[in-house]
Amino acid sequence: MFFITAALLFELYRLDVDSCSAENERYVKQHFIEDRLIADNEVSKGREVSELGKDVICEVKNEEMNDGLSFLLYRVDADSADYIRLVNGLDGSSRLYGPFYQ
Repeated sequence: MFFITAALLFELYRLDVDSCSAENERYVKQHFIEDRLIADNEVSKGREVSELGKDVICEVKNEEMNDGLSFLLYRVDADSADYIRLVNGLDGSSRLYGPFYQ
């Protein structure tokens, strides 16, 4: 039952989005490398901003690595803020981090 639930949740987070441009990919990877995707920057579960779904602009996924990780970059123009969702494709879990201001 757990695996079915995890698979369904994963599909909810899987959006048909384009790969990030080189600039946006560097931006996302820089946040990951600099350890900005940490608990202190995680969006609280109560504020799992569902409206971000329509503001996703691109996905970063390393096809060569079999780790199942991908990142979705959201840009919320109203707040002038970016959010990054880290998705674990192996177990279907995800975490949302932000806001990051440019």
